[in-house]
Amino acid sequence: MATLTQSRRATQVGVALGYAVLSGLLMGVALPPYDLPLGFVALAPFFAAIWTLPRLLVPLLGLLHGWLVGMTAMGFGVALSEVGALLPFLIYGVAVGVVGLVARDVGDLSRLRAVLWVGAAGVLLEYLESFLFIPFHAAMAVWRNTPFLQLATVTGVWGLSLFLWSGWAALGYALAMRRWTPALTALVGIGVAIHAFGLLAIWWSEPRGMPLRVAAVQGDPTDAELIQQVRQSEAQFAVIPEASIMQEQAIPLAKEMGVPVMVGFWDNGYNCAAIAFPNGRMTAPYHKMHPYIVERSTIPGTHAEPFPTEFGLIGAAICYDTMFTDTLRQLCRQRAVLVGVPTNDPVASNLAYHHLHGAIHTIRAAEHRIPIVRAESWATSMIVNRVGRLVASAGEGPAVLTTTVQVASSGTLYTLLGDYLPLICLVALAWGVLRRRGGCHKSSGV
Repeated sequence: MATLTQSRRATQVGVALGYAVLSGLLMGVALPPYDLPLGFVALAPFFAAIWTLPRLLVPLLGLLHGWLVGMTAMGFGVALSEVGALLPFLIYGVAVGVVGLVARDVGDLSRLRAVLWVGAAGVLLEYLESFLFIPFHAAMAVWRNTPFLQLATVTGVWGLSLFLWSGWAALGYALAMRRWTPALTALVGIGVAIHAFGLLAIWWSEPRGMPLRVAAVQGDPTDAELIQQVRQSEAQFAVIPEASIMQEQAIPLAKEMGVPVMVGFWDNGYNCAAIAFPNGRMTAPYHKMHPYIVERSTIPGTHAEPFPTEFGLIGAAICYDTMFTDTLRQLCRQRAVLVGVPTNDPVASNLAYHHLHGAIHTIRAAEHRIPIVRAESWATSMIVNRVGRLVASAGEGPAVLTTTVQVASSGTLYTLLGDYLPLICLVALAWGVLRRRGGCHKSSGV
């Protein structure tokens, strides 16, 4: 009998590990550059695995999942010198493990309220993770699903994450129990409603605004061939990469390109962006608010203000700024019509950081109804329209992206209210914990 029990336990652990491996691979290929349409189911195998394991093994299962996501994103070509590049994925894996523990504590996930508690835990952990050096959002797995992203106009990225975490938990529980549940039925209906709302919102908003032809310069902006491409593109506004020129080169570059140019440069310890005009004028610089971890000597900026131009107010967010919600929200509360993003991403195998960072831009655009022009120094430059649709993108090497976007005064309900949903999730979780404790006291006769 003991041998049979041990054999059954070993089988359960093996199946759980298989589920964790599957979930890591699914999430890895749901993210860019693979972009397979698996984001809505990617983490479900993990939530199916947690019910047959000892509770203490659930965090280890999360770490395994995170490691596999990182290895997949980096093309399984991680050199020894790049092992540190896996750290953000391991931190994400820790968060997955904690949400798994919450799911175990909640227990029966057949009810919608129960899976929403699990979703709230995922949102809260993402919010707390945003105070670390590598924020991660579940919604990056569905960054190309433009109708779904329209929910962000109301809730920000947090509503997308709430639905995804809840859906993964509900589907995983249904797989583990081998039965369809009321929670799954409710979430399918909610998902259909979100997509219907999104399609209506896109139909209403996408064609509105003034057309503006924009360019993103990828590579050395002083290269004569790239300058010539900008001149021939009939662009009205251009963005170049982060810290790619000296400040004194800005106005001569704008004159050569013949258009206003958002430039990136260093100045007295600040990582700066400004707009240089062909007439010899240049705006006061914006200072990067969120320096990356390797920019230890960089002085962070304290606020973001858009630059006045003939096309309306244009804002700047420098590279890592877009991983946080506050920079674009400040700009859009001041009615910016477009945001330029000079960028210089850290290099990792398979350009994993380039692709993952790029994925956040469709979400940021959808949150505030604002077009984004991202100019990267080597790869994955992109232009996103005001509903969060990717309309132009580049691979590796020097390039000039050009397209026309509609610009209009930005702003949504999320722009106005800000990050309210994580606070609601915190209250919901606290209420759930108190309610469970109250139930325990009653059952013990206290």
